[in-house]
Amino acid sequence: MRSKILLIDPDEAEISQLQHLLETEGHKVKKVYSGEAARRVCEDDTYDLVFVSGGLKDSNVGELIRKLRQPCPETEFIIITNLVQFQNLSGVSHYDVAGYLIPPITEDKVREVSQRAIRQHELLRENRRLIDAITQAKKEWEATVDAIEEPIFIVDADHKIIRANLALFRMLNKGVSQVIGQNCSILLHMSDAVPSDCVMETVKREAGPISVDLSCKGLGDGKFVCAAYPQIFVGGFGTVHVLRDARKAVGEDRYHQAFEKSPIPSLLLEYDTRKILDGNAKARNMLGYKKDELVNMTFDHFLAIEERDSIIMAMPKQFNGLLHEAKAQVLNREGLKLQVKLGFSIIDFDKKPVLQVAIIP
Repeated sequence: MRSKILLIDPDEAEISQLQHLLETEGHKVKKVYSGEAARRVCEDDTYDLVFVSGGLKDSNVGELIRKLRQPCPETEFIIITNLVQFQNLSGVSHYDVAGYLIPPITEDKVREVSQRAIRQHELLRENRRLIDAITQAKKEWEATVDAIEEPIFIVDADHKIIRANLALFRMLNKGVSQVIGQNCSILLHMSDAVPSDCVMETVKREAGPISVDLSCKGLGDGKFVCAAYPQIFVGGFGTVHVLRDARKAVGEDRYHQAFEKSPIPSLLLEYDTRKILDGNAKARNMLGYKKDELVNMTFDHFLAIEERDSIIMAMPKQFNGLLHEAKAQVLNREGLKLQVKLGFSIIDFDKKPVLQVAIIP
């Protein structure tokens, strides 16, 4: 394990010997002879490990360690001190150092104390990385899954809920401790027994995603469409469940069928970003793109550059149930300009404004 090490010691012979032993072990070593010099070099660089002499004349050892640790909390410190200096270091426990090196300096002593400190440094850095990863995952969950209005939860192989979004907590009217770690059969079906049509068991049996109708007594006898898919976790196998109100699901399915079969080429766009959410068969045929290609594009891509700004300005800015029209040229996959009339309307879809664009030849 090779590390960057800083040596702070006014004793030329002692610091040179220590540098030689550490470089022999493969470490990258820099040496300075005062606390002031150490402060300067630490303004431009960070170190995994710092050896600091307890005999510094220009700096208080404890104060120096505190200042050098500020830009890099994971840095470990070892104090080089003889027995007299060690006894004079008042309150050494508050320095929070990885160890002490007491002369005479030998290869074995240096190796033992440095390896122990470097291992501690690696543990601290790994802990920080894990904390950052967990914090980031929590932020991403809160910004995405928690913002979804439909209940989403993750169940482990023991049928225990290990994670859920805010929608499920609200629907159950329960707090975190009353949901997380609890058996989903008890919470959702109000039964100790695993139901015969258990979603988890069905996913395991099918070895893939499923979508099933589900009645949940624990959710007010509501009727849901449950989409579930398998997930491998650190702790083993589990499933992700997404519940949709059955009545809403039927309505949306009917809308999508009518949209897909419409004789008028049409696109659905995100209201704010104009990112394409869907395109029906006629639109895909006209523009020359497959559905999975369209949904990675924005509507702006299909507008002739000389008309783009004016067309965007013609789009409706508020929901008023009216159809806004504009003549335009749209580009197909080959770059051919098609003369069309665009019809814009804002529809309320799943409680969110969505821009529907009809492309009329």
